Amino acid sequence: MGEQAFKGDYTKTGMGFYNQVQPLGALGIISETLLHWDGARSVSWDLMQYRVFASLPDNVASHLYDVVNSTTEFAAFFQYFARAGAQPERSQIPNRLERAT
Repeated sequence: MGEQAFKGDYTKTGMGFYNQVQPLGALGIISETLLHWDGARSVSWDLMQYRVFASLPDNVASHLYDVVNSTTEFAAFFQYFARAGAQPERSQIPNRLERAT
């Protein structure tokens, strides 16, 4: 079974094997989504989950669903992962000149 595959000559042009399955990169996609988030962000997964899921591609949302349901600690993880603590408005952040004076 399959022995014939190893009895022939090798190709002169070369061969390669490629993984057809691309990693989902769910956390990377979620991080990118939150980075470009338009609107209020919260540290609460309960408040954010529906909006986060709605913004993700189906395959990533499905993967995230499995991750969330595999632990009781996802909300605590999200609080730190989202870096969504109270963020000042950009207009409230002093620029370098204002801090220097």
